[in-house]
Amino acid sequence: MCQSRSVLVAAPTGSGKTIVAKFAIQLALSRGSKAVYTSPLKALSNEKFRELCEELGPEHVGLLTGDVSIRPRAEVLVMTTEVLRNMLYQNDPEIDLISHVVLDEIHYLQDPARGSTWEEVILMLPRHVRIVCLSATISNTGEFLGWLRAVRGDVQCVSRYDRPVPLEVLYCYEDSRTGKARLRRLWARGSKTRPNPSLTKALSARHGRRDRYALVPHRLDVLDALYEAGLMPTIYFIFSRQGCERAVQMVASEGISLLGESERREVEKVALERTAAFSDAELSVLDFGRFLDGLLRGVAAHHGGMLHQFKEIVEMLFSRGLLRVVFATETLSLGIDMPARSVVLESFYKFDGISHKLLTPSEFTQLSGRAGRRGKDEIGYAVVVHSPWLPLEHVASTARSTKFKLVSSFKPGYNMVANMIFKYPTKAEAEKILGSSYAAYQSRPGGRRGGHFFPSASELVAEFRRYREVLARLGYLRGEWQLAEKGEILAGIYTDRDIAFVEWLARSEADHHDIPVLSAIISGFVSDEVGPDERVDYRYFRNRKLREEASKVEEVVSDVTKVEQEIFFAQKTPLPDFAYALAAMRWAKSNDPTALLETSKGPGDVVRHLRRIIDLARQAHEATRKREFELLATALDVGIVSSAVPGE
Repeated sequence: MCQSRSVLVAAPTGSGKTIVAKFAIQLALSRGSKAVYTSPLKALSNEKFRELCEELGPEHVGLLTGDVSIRPRAEVLVMTTEVLRNMLYQNDPEIDLISHVVLDEIHYLQDPARGSTWEEVILMLPRHVRIVCLSATISNTGEFLGWLRAVRGDVQCVSRYDRPVPLEVLYCYEDSRTGKARLRRLWARGSKTRPNPSLTKALSARHGRRDRYALVPHRLDVLDALYEAGLMPTIYFIFSRQGCERAVQMVASEGISLLGESERREVEKVALERTAAFSDAELSVLDFGRFLDGLLRGVAAHHGGMLHQFKEIVEMLFSRGLLRVVFATETLSLGIDMPARSVVLESFYKFDGISHKLLTPSEFTQLSGRAGRRGKDEIGYAVVVHSPWLPLEHVASTARSTKFKLVSSFKPGYNMVANMIFKYPTKAEAEKILGSSYAAYQSRPGGRRGGHFFPSASELVAEFRRYREVLARLGYLRGEWQLAEKGEILAGIYTDRDIAFVEWLARSEADHHDIPVLSAIISGFVSDEVGPDERVDYRYFRNRKLREEASKVEEVVSDVTKVEQEIFFAQKTPLPDFAYALAAMRWAKSNDPTALLETSKGPGDVVRHLRRIIDLARQAHEATRKREFELLATALDVGIVSSAVPGE
């Protein structure tokens, strides 16, 4: 860094990668320039924002996460990676003032839904900007470094593979003699290739389907074993939000308490202080009493469907040693500072939104990275709970693997095409960017000669041209390489249903809708994790205006997908989803907390969805200057929904 190089830091969780990032920030400040810290999740951005405010002073730090803007002209800006990408496409003058950019969790580059964003940022940042790429799970650093050097110039690599706190993998099963959960080392002593003989013997002692199930320990028995072995505090990973909540209730129903009286008093003090701004009605809707009961027992859930403040309370209490067990989904493994003495993996199967898949070695490493507290534990423990359908050999090979190959997921989209037409004067320049992507770099080994990278004309370019053809057919372009008015609006809309939303804007008089109906309609364009059985048929809505407008939305999407099927032979734009429409309409109309109970999801999910509506409404206002969208954002951004924004 002192030699003005960019840097790739690949090292295990807890090994001090953040020190490099903070040095880059200090370097930028010492030179009178600006620094940007990006993360893939708003929760991580919020946490980093609070941390940097404490270290540098709040007057020097800003936060930009799409729906939140705090001190946007500060010297240090914390933001989601998407916000930085948008600034680059729009040629924001702030970019010229930035000298250093931290790209945390760079392995998100392979995320199927959002990974393109990281490559777009790396390719579009001015060459004078130094980047700091951080990740705990990259094994093909040579390949990734080669691409970074090809597109960014001089990049230094700092890699470390040994953990600051060594990891011991334990296997948990039900002992056939005692009926209790038993913990055994996965490996034979002094080996990471040979399974523990006594474990192999214990698991193979019984045969038959019934006996295989008998080896699966009860969740409470697993906790007993952890407690007796002194392995708490623990993060107990359950890949289901409802599963996490049920686990907390199971502990409570058994009357278990893991805290002393003085600890309980401190927990209560923190929880009440952090929720003091909520009314009694709001706390009732949020089921705060049940949440607090779990905290007072030393247990809590942590998942994406929780209200922001509740997750913050859990993180704070756990970091202070006031929680013994947190039942969490995998999102907790990403960046959040919550090390534990042990982690438990209840299952090796994870639902990815489409099907159940086995954990990859990279995911196992990410999850087990929370085990072992620097300065407190000599060893961290990852506990794998027995499954009757998962061979021990598979667990062993996953746990010892260090193959975390970073693979590009770069792909064009409507918004990307519109922004490239806006940003680059010629088609050749835009297509050169595509040919310079990590995806192109990985797909053509012959494209690298003598340390130099020669962009290809690849399948990405062909896909890019197909998206451009859809835009041309639907009237988003003037000629081959100029945006029409609709295209200019599209360039400012960032959502999975971007083209459908802009088409609806073009055909609908949004200013003729009342705010509640408008909020319900926009909710249909905001993607969320709603299963087929949770979809809502708009034809049964009692509000006539809402039914009519929802029908128009369906027609718009149908028209778009017809063109897509002609050009792509496939549908690219997701169907609208009105699962949250009634909740959004009720909240916009009355700000009644009970509106958060309108769906089958929890209040935290509804709040998160409402913030997405606010984000899209503000994008629409920025792109169209229609005041109705500003009024909508203002109407929704109150009460519980507003308080989801982190404090300064």
